[in-house]
Amino acid sequence: MMMSESNLVNPSMAHVLYLTNISFAPILSFFYLLHLYNKIKDKNNKLLISHYRQSILANVVAGLLLAIVSSLILIFGDFNSAYTWMWLILYVTCVHSILIVFGVFALMKANNDQYYTYPIFGNLWP
Repeated sequence: MMMSESNLVNPSMAHVLYLTNISFAPILSFFYLLHLYNKIKDKNNKLLISHYRQSILANVVAGLLLAIVSSLILIFGDFNSAYTWMWLILYVTCVHSILIVFGVFALMKANNDQYYTYPIFGNLWP
């Protein structure tokens, strides 16, 4: 049985794509998330739109956090120093893990048809 794209447009799919983007298919998953959001942004389903907006915002924040802070660690650290690489690995591992936990929690809320706002940055895009 083939699933159409309209069957994939649900609150859970937004967070599945977020988790996919920060796990194993970056950029591709994000563009598919944007594609699905463009299809639903004019619908009157506030829960659906809220989950897609939160997921898009989380993807942008995750990308900025991982790229900017990792770059700063490399810029200010010495490439030949083990401490630079230690701090980079610790930072990426800890922050990435926290972002995945947030995404799993958001997916759980979406599966239960409940609203979810990411902590700290979730209110940047209502």
